[in-house]
Amino acid sequence: MKTLYINGIEMNDESQYDTMDEAMLRSKVRKLNKRLESGKKTADGLQKIILVCMGIMVALMVTILIMGAMLRNVNSKYESMKSQYEGIRSEYTETALEYANLKIEHTSLLESLDTEQINISDSDTYAETEASSVQYSAATEIPAGFVYNMNIPLDQDIQIYAFNKCTQYGIDYNVFLGLMRQESGFNPKAVSKSSDYGLCQINTCNHNWMKEIYGSDWDWSNPYDSIDAAFTILEGAKPNYHNYHHLLMAYNAGVGGAKRKYFDKGIYSTNYSRSVMEYAKEYGYSGDGSY
Repeated sequence: MKTLYINGIEMNDESQYDTMDEAMLRSKVRKLNKRLESGKKTADGLQKIILVCMGIMVALMVTILIMGAMLRNVNSKYESMKSQYEGIRSEYTETALEYANLKIEHTSLLESLDTEQINISDSDTYAETEASSVQYSAATEIPAGFVYNMNIPLDQDIQIYAFNKCTQYGIDYNVFLGLMRQESGFNPKAVSKSSDYGLCQINTCNHNWMKEIYGSDWDWSNPYDSIDAAFTILEGAKPNYHNYHHLLMAYNAGVGGAKRKYFDKGIYSTNYSRSVMEYAKEYGYSGDGSY
């Protein structure tokens, strides 16, 4: 019979085998316990990490929800402010346009009022003219359709002269009476603050031009000369329009000035033109404004 040695111990009987099995089993148990203990520690560590991660995720979700609510609130406020801004901008645009129109009307009104603040060089009545300045033969014949208006402070000869000019140039006589009334109140000696002179308020910028046409002795204070100048200006502007309001606006502001200040901005009548046409109606005009 052979002798068995395990770990240097001679194993001679079965009891020794039992002792060896028990020792090995206990060794395995201890090893398993150590592994279990190590695994438990690892599991506990992982559980803590998982719990921490879950906490972080919950915190992130709560943060995202709060930020989402805040963003929705900010977006709502932005839309509200945007709507308010659009409303304010619309009101501003309307106000700016209204202001521009009022400014134009104000300028036109000031130009109209200028003619009322006149300087009279002497005490002559509106109907008087200096004999030395009259270069025309007074009309001796009363033209067909002419009616002398005694309420207008101009001699019959001057009224007939204006009537004949209107017939010649295709201008309604009552409209031209309204123009003279608006410009100077029928005062041949009227001088405005804007350097407009005479019965038809011919601006100084046109004086040299009129002298080139009518001669160096053209005189703004002569009512006949003033009427001639007025029709020269009206004749130049008349083909551009088909309405008295437009023609009067051009007479008052110049063709270029009327286009720039009024027509380009969609304005087709002014205080000036409306005032002239109201006077024209007083004198008998009954048309629709076209010619």
